[in-house]
Amino acid sequence: MRDEKMNSMTNKEWEQVVDEYRAIRVSDSKERNAKNSYLSKVKKGVEEFIKSSQAFDRKDVDRINFNILAEILKEAGITGQRNKMRDIHWMRILLSIVEEKTGKDMLSRVKFPPAGVDVDDPISRQEYIHEQRVNSNLDESQQRAKIAELADELWCSTGTIDGDLVAIRNFPDESSIVHIKMDINITQ
Repeated sequence: MRDEKMNSMTNKEWEQVVDEYRAIRVSDSKERNAKNSYLSKVKKGVEEFIKSSQAFDRKDVDRINFNILAEILKEAGITGQRNKMRDIHWMRILLSIVEEKTGKDMLSRVKFPPAGVDVDDPISRQEYIHEQRVNSNLDESQQRAKIAELADELWCSTGTIDGDLVAIRNFPDESSIVHIKMDINITQ
């Protein structure tokens, strides 16, 4: 039981984390909605965890395991159809608050998408996938395993990765999947 207390927080501590998260002021309405939406998904996941703990008559229902909390936060970010990057941003903030309150390292408990990859942007994902598959002649089972690994890494479905692979095959030239940013001054 002592190990469980070392690796968990009480429901009261969790509520304090939620209150501190809610206190963060955001002036942009879209960002505020993203923040609140993410918190709603997380709270629902925590409530489901507590209900399942009660259903199994666990004696420690007043505690939330840090690893389970990290999984709940990640799942809330993955379930976002759009703006996963915003959810990731808010997840990092929420994990930082938990770290601050408990003194436990929480950020390392979640495997985030690779730095520099915007999981919401197909071109960004495709560039990353292209880099990961260069010179890989895999058989079908190895290919499926690689696709599942990439999906987990990029917080998306295997279907999304399949679609990205089709796009890469249709435009195999590496230059076709590089971001091009242009500023045009019309007055000139």
